[in-house]
Amino acid sequence: MSIRLAMLCAAMPFVLIALGGQAEARKGHDQCAGILHQEGSRLWFGGARGEGEGISVVAATQAAKVLKVCAAGRYCRVVGTTADCEDSGECAKIKDIVSVAAGRARR
Repeated sequence: MSIRLAMLCAAMPFVLIALGGQAEARKGHDQCAGILHQEGSRLWFGGARGEGEGISVVAATQAAKVLKVCAAGRYCRVVGTTADCEDSGECAKIKDIVSVAAGRARR
């Protein structure tokens, strides 16, 4: 076996592991959970007294999906892709929602 082929065979597992790890990172989802708040068509979690400072805003395109399962004023958990809010880095916007669950907070 040539030296180049041996080096290629030795390096290949590390390359595959590195590429696999990057693909997995892109598929990750985040969650927003807590009391669901609604004002008109806007939905969000957090920001009220006793809820801490973190706020998660539900993307307008995903509001109907959330409201099919959860009701304002009740505990809700959504899983999807999050990004910083456009106008403020102090909140997260959740979009591309893959799951919605109503119910009590897990302890």
